[in-house]
Amino acid sequence: MNTANDATKQSSAFLELEGLIKRYISQIENLKNELKKQKEMLDDAFGNDAVYKEQEAKAKEAVGVKSATKQQILLQPALVEARERIDDLRTEIKEATEVLSDYLIQFQRSTGFNEIEADNGETLIIVNHAKLVKGFPKNKS
Repeated sequence: MNTANDATKQSSAFLELEGLIKRYISQIENLKNELKKQKEMLDDAFGNDAVYKEQEAKAKEAVGVKSATKQQILLQPALVEARERIDDLRTEIKEATEVLSDYLIQFQRSTGFNEIEADNGETLIIVNHAKLVKGFPKNKS
């Protein structure tokens, strides 16, 4: 009989958790909509101000000149090589970080520990990050 009671408690806890998740999804969506409205109001205020528009045009021109200068500098052979190396290093770091993440999840699951000590003696905490993405539509066959 305890098992049925435990199952009922688990089911109830699951439904409560699911309800909380759905409320937060709705709350976040509402906050995003409100943020969008407020941002549009602010952007409209800037867009309707003549002085701001003039300063913005000057700033865009300056950015264009800066970009052109930057592109000319980046064409120097030594800098082309450095830029390629930077891109390669960023790719290596991204790939190594993904592999490390998989190993940390495996470590956490197999040991139950949320901390690991680095070679330098520093204790690091393992943090998992979960997020929601839209799923695929259900087939209604």
